[in-house]
Amino acid sequence: MIEEWLSQAMHIAMVVFGFGFLIFVHEFGHFIVAKWKGVKVTKFSLGFGPAIFTFRMGETQYALSIIPLGGFCKLAGERLQGKDEQAEQEDADVPPERLLTSKTVGQRALIFAAGAFLNLAVAFPLGVLMVMIGGPAPIAKVSVAPGGAYTAGVHSGDVIKSINNQPVHYWSEMVAAVKKAPIKDPFPVTVDRDGAVKTYQVVRADESDDLGLQLQAETVIGFVHPAGPARKAGIKLGDELISVAKLDEPAVQIKRWQDFEDVIRSSPNAQVTITVKRKKSDRNGGPMTTEIAVTPDKETDYEIGVEYGNGADAVIHSVQGDSPASRAGLQPGDVITAINGKGTTTWSDITSAVNQAGFAIPISLLRDGRKIDLTVEREGKDDLIGIASAGSLLMITEVKDDSPAQQAGLIAGDIILKIGNKEVDNLPDGKLFAGGQAHKITIKRGNDTLTATVTPLAEIYGKVGVGASPASEFRRVSFPAAISEGIGKTIHLFGLTFKLLYGLFRMEISPDNLAGPVGIISLSYMQAQTGLHYFVHFLMMITISLGIFNLLPIPILDGGHIAFLLIEKIKGKAVSDRTFAIAQYTGLVFLLALVLYVTRNDVMNFIL
Repeated sequence: MIEEWLSQAMHIAMVVFGFGFLIFVHEFGHFIVAKWKGVKVTKFSLGFGPAIFTFRMGETQYALSIIPLGGFCKLAGERLQGKDEQAEQEDADVPPERLLTSKTVGQRALIFAAGAFLNLAVAFPLGVLMVMIGGPAPIAKVSVAPGGAYTAGVHSGDVIKSINNQPVHYWSEMVAAVKKAPIKDPFPVTVDRDGAVKTYQVVRADESDDLGLQLQAETVIGFVHPAGPARKAGIKLGDELISVAKLDEPAVQIKRWQDFEDVIRSSPNAQVTITVKRKKSDRNGGPMTTEIAVTPDKETDYEIGVEYGNGADAVIHSVQGDSPASRAGLQPGDVITAINGKGTTTWSDITSAVNQAGFAIPISLLRDGRKIDLTVEREGKDDLIGIASAGSLLMITEVKDDSPAQQAGLIAGDIILKIGNKEVDNLPDGKLFAGGQAHKITIKRGNDTLTATVTPLAEIYGKVGVGASPASEFRRVSFPAAISEGIGKTIHLFGLTFKLLYGLFRMEISPDNLAGPVGIISLSYMQAQTGLHYFVHFLMMITISLGIFNLLPIPILDGGHIAFLLIEKIKGKAVSDRTFAIAQYTGLVFLLALVLYVTRNDVMNFIL
């Protein structure tokens, strides 16, 4: 119990220190540039409201205030809400050249921008620190999509050991090695498959070719949404999934992530029991197995009532090297006409027939107009045989009765070319239809190009808010190596932040995902519990967001002050005190409304 209290106290201290540090960085930016430009700083406070304690050093009063949600740096001559007689009296004894108003527009803009700029700048040393602390790094254990590696014989679950004779271990090293590999010339790829080392000759088609190598998803929790049912039920990062069971149904053993995902998606608002293996040891010193009851949220998707397949027909696009299909003699371009005596006309027919077949699978096919019969033999009934479709066309393989697609006149075999004005070339990872409004679809039917209007229907599925973890190892690097890697990770985080803001601006991301003070503090505490590596990464996200947010041209924020200075530069004089005061109060009302909205999100996501 004492150890638990000490752990909680340490995590709380990390949160307090972390946020205090970011607030200090911001205000120190204003402070140091104001001093540099000769402006008197009358007060420097961490926090708002009544001061817990104060002291004076030189001409500045320093304070730690009771509300730790920001801070301020009071500058002589600064106007906050228009004309302020009390402030003018306080500044009466300050030499005119020490007042903020005596400085040029450019100097004042630099003072106001300095806090945000320093917040953005501090993200880079935090990135270096995060890399030096070390954390889980994905290794080069791959899942293989149709491509050069698939054709050569690399299998899902293989661990890549070298690319073109360059040793690799981590995923980032493998990606870099692939980019350096020759184009259109065979090069060796060495893999470890269950302890056996194999080497394949792989061909890379062009500069963008990644050989079809993707991160292998393990059955270990690698992401827990802070507001999702899984976190509230007690699922933690690092939990290994063992089984999942619906009420009154036998448990499904989880051999791959998709096994778990299938049960969760089919259980909206219906409780399931998830069995996990947790690293925390029990009395016998072994890993602890825990059962967790969780009810997936209801999520809405929009569908038109069809099944999709990649590829326009039953033509083999790729044959995986070192696979049952390659050993049986199947070749790219073969047209499969029957499997186990059952006719096949679509790729969906092929996958269904293979799933239902046994160890030995009779296959009939056409090759260059000749009919060929052969048998594919596999070791297990669940083993893939190693063939893939073209994957470049999105074809409707089945149209459900009384569906929107049937009512619109769509039929099996139609190839979807466009949805609205957006071209579609394969089955995307995301959603095809964003809502229940009517969509214009362009299809190819035989040699004809047709259009149809279809209105999707809402479909409900379950979601608990977790993601899979790739196979990873703890990794820490030295300071010199951490500099370049940490800067790279920080730049990547900047890109993600701007992408998020762009999504919010275009209404592609719901503002319901925004967190307020309660949510941010809760998230930071969770990250502190997870580990110092994750906590520093979270501080990087916050300091970047804080810097960007403060530069927005909203009155009362630093960006609002800069906007008024830009107007002053253009007009040749400052806006009137009345205009400035109205703008400031308008900005204050906006920020209060925003705080209320995100606090509502916090209550829904973190409290209820």
